[in-house]
Amino acid sequence: VNLRNMSANVALINGIRQEGIMVPDGKNGQKIALRDVLDRELFGSGEALEQLVQIAIQTTDPRVPEYIRKDFYELTASEFEKQLAKDPTNLRTQSFAGAFYGRFGQYEQALEHFKIALALSPKRQSIYVDLGMMLISKGDFAQAEEVTKKGYEIWNGNTDAQLAYATALIYVGKGEQSEAILGDAKNNPTAYDNRILNAYGTKGRQDKVIALVNEKIVQGNATSRDYLLLARGYAELG
Repeated sequence: VNLRNMSANVALINGIRQEGIMVPDGKNGQKIALRDVLDRELFGSGEALEQLVQIAIQTTDPRVPEYIRKDFYELTASEFEKQLAKDPTNLRTQSFAGAFYGRFGQYEQALEHFKIALALSPKRQSIYVDLGMMLISKGDFAQAEEVTKKGYEIWNGNTDAQLAYATALIYVGKGEQSEAILGDAKNNPTAYDNRILNAYGTKGRQDKVIALVNEKIVQGNATSRDYLLLARGYAELG
């Protein structure tokens, strides 16, 4: 039994259980507990690193103080460097690194990791999905369409691949193709996913936003955010 690995994971779990990361009052129990993990000089497993990434991504919420966001970014980035220095061919770590840097707006770094991941596994749909959504965040819609199309064509029954490609199509002005992929919102809840609603809103298609949110309400899946989108849509249409 590797006791160092086990103790590192225990410390990480304790960090995850801490409360207060989303409260901008200086509480930073997770950061302190995760420092304890680093002090042990080893993460217990790849799963532990993935948990750290998920926590770090939470700090991109605007309610989180900048100093906490900065600490978690640096903590996670340094751990990626160490892990990839040991094993640069680890597909999962490369993919997570791409997703991590993308969420923090470090698009060039993210792209480097995604390229390596694709070279390691060119048929892995999840890489195309994550890369495509990152390119949308970057505003590179044409490239996003190209990337998500490749992922979709590997197997068009993958819901995540469908959603990513359909979203990219909306951003490049191909709404009809997007609808053809997703089908009727009455039969496919993915058709009113937040990413689809955001895409139509960004393109000024408030008529689509209104129609999809109303269907979401009929199906009993609407949230408070959806009602705000609906109100905004009606207001913009006059």
